[in-house]
Amino acid sequence: SSSVDHHLEPTTRCAGEVNVCLAIDASTSVCHTTGGCDNWNDVKNFARDIIQELDATTNGAGLYSAVRFSTHAYSLSGTTTQTALDPILEHMVYTGGWTNHHDALTRCQQNLMAANVPSQPEKARIILLITDGVPTVKSDGTTDSDCGEPCRDHVISVAHGINATGTRIQPVFIKPSPSTTESTYMSELSSDGNVLENLTFGTLPETVANLVDGIVACQTVSHPPTSHHESSSV
Repeated sequence: SSSVDHHLEPTTRCAGEVNVCLAIDASTSVCHTTGGCDNWNDVKNFARDIIQELDATTNGAGLYSAVRFSTHAYSLSGTTTQTALDPILEHMVYTGGWTNHHDALTRCQQNLMAANVPSQPEKARIILLITDGVPTVKSDGTTDSDCGEPCRDHVISVAHGINATGTRIQPVFIKPSPSTTESTYMSELSSDGNVLENLTFGTLPETVANLVDGIVACQTVSHPPTSHHESSSV
């Protein structure tokens, strides 16, 4: 593999200047049944708690959106307020299906970029990838429970492209004892290598405070140069 120097220009964004997209896993491994389950309720409550805490911490200055994903990813809302997003999350329907991380990240990035207003200061963009597994959807959209490294490498490439725009990706990996391969994959997706992992659905509430503190702290955001570059992977 080769690395690309994107010549990003760092600037600082602080508390309140955040634009957060939640990418929420609704794949079969979450419930193993139709119609939802306690695990799904835990995920919904976790998502609601995050934006509620963020809203309180930033005095209502943040922007939020959500994407639910399984075999495909669907944007549940464009960028909006905590008050508007909360009932959408509360009534979010469980779907089951495969695990499509690249579609989830791409749709979140679309939400985040659509919220940019040229005449206003840019908010720090963050994707929270809330998931309990590794990808099982290939780059061509076909599914394979054992697609392994090709699937992981494709999503890593997508994540690196998103990171290069200045968007930060923070994985929340709901698996109590991930394998080395799984942990490495998640750290590759993460903008700074940090992953919230070794979690169960029941322990998600314990992570909210630290997660919010990490999001609203002053952080360096890198911006690409004015010239446009496109890259493709084979």
